[in-house]
Formats: sequence, C-alpha cells, structure tokens
Amino acid sequence: MKITKEEVVHVAQLSRLVLSEEETVGMQEELEKILMAMRMLPQDADISNETSELCNIMREDTVAPSYDQKRLLTAAALHSDESVIVPKTVE
Repeated sequence: MKITKEEVVHVAQLSRLVLSEEETVGMQEELEKILMAMRMLPQDADISNETSELCNIMREDTVAPSYDQKRLLTAAALHSDESVIVPKTVE
C-alpha cells in the first residue's frame, strides 16, 4: 500500500500540523517505510497467550495538610481571588 501525498496532508490537518512541501514528501517516505516494516511481520503470529505481568496498583486517597491558597496566589503574576490567570492558548 502506497501512502499518497493527499493522505499525508489529511493526517497533518487532523493533527493540526502545517507541513512544507519538503516535509510532506519526507513524511510520505517515512510512513511508507513504516508500512513496509509492518508488512514484514508474520501475519499469522499467535499472540493469544501474550500477557503482561503488570498491574495497576491503587492506593487509598488520604487527606493531608496543603499549602495556603491565598499565599500561593500572591506569588502569581496575575490571579483572581481563587485561581491563577494565564494567557489563552487554545481557541
């Protein structure tokens, strides 16, 4: 399967990336290499017994003393009575 330039542009747009013509061509070549490597993997590999010994360890939430909110807010350049004010970064 060959990756087309249009597919690279589409994925870049979904990722909100702006690619130059050279970057688009380079990304197209890189994605094709990745697909070629994937094709080399055995399609009939039995992975039914592949398990991980890892498990998520949870702990109980405990209430503990914290810093004074008003004191911390005074260290911020801009703040309201309850929170730090930061510039908008997302439209």
